[in-house]
Amino acid sequence: HAFDFVLMQEYLASSLQGPEAFEVLVLGTPQGWERFGRGAREALLARVKEKGEGLVLVCPFPGAKGNVWPDDLKELSALIDADSDYPDPTSGYIRAGKEISRDKAWRLAGDHPITAGVPLEAIPSKATALTVYKAAPGAQVLIEDEAGNPVVAVKQCGKGRVATFAWRGEGLT
Repeated sequence: HAFDFVLMQEYLASSLQGPEAFEVLVLGTPQGWERFGRGAREALLARVKEKGEGLVLVCPFPGAKGNVWPDDLKELSALIDADSDYPDPTSGYIRAGKEISRDKAWRLAGDHPITAGVPLEAIPSKATALTVYKAAPGAQVLIEDEAGNPVVAVKQCGKGRVATFAWRGEGLT
């Protein structure tokens, strides 16, 4: 079946539970956070909180229409509580949650080493769709759109740091 994710889940769990060490992990949730097995999610949380590995989350979402955000994803992500993308029950393809921000310029929300020297005017922000999130408790928003929606935020999670990006990878495969 084209939408059988068991093998992906096994590879992810094996890598996260294995002996490899990572300085930073970059992770999207192409089918939703809840599609990752419990073992993989627990191992990821432990790597960040206990081992101090960094994490970059790109447009995270729970994975089912109307689902509340699971506690482990809220604990990790610097951006939370967006309408979840969800798999279409007929086709299996991902459909966007209802709150998407488009056609807005981005601006710095404050000084931070991650954004120092980043030429925001060179990024085609008005052509980039954003999922509308809220900043997690303790998170620092680094970039926001002109409506005040967070684009990039960071937060400390145990010994590790997490950066979360709100832009959608439309057309980027």
